[in-house]
Amino acid sequence: MVDNAWCVDAACSGNPGQMEYRGVDLATGRQVFHFGPIWGTNNIGEFLAIVHAAALMQKKGITDYAIYSDSISALAWVRNKRAKTQLERTEKTEQ
Repeated sequence: MVDNAWCVDAACSGNPGQMEYRGVDLATGRQVFHFGPIWGTNNIGEFLAIVHAAALMQKKGITDYAIYSDSISALAWVRNKRAKTQLERTEKTEQ
């Protein structure tokens, strides 16, 4: 396991439902970021958590950290550069 890493995870109450995600520094346990709750799905939250972590690392010039996620779907979406969600984009889900 790499100590220089952020772990990301999402939670959703319902599917769809109130969703939120966060990133935690693996070495310190400190919460690095948190977003939500907003209306969405767990898979969208997992995907956005990975993207949020990568964007924050890029912005801060962090190049020696890994991002851990347990979401096979979100990792595939990142790899394919496309979120393959069935959730319709509406005013409620836009954010």
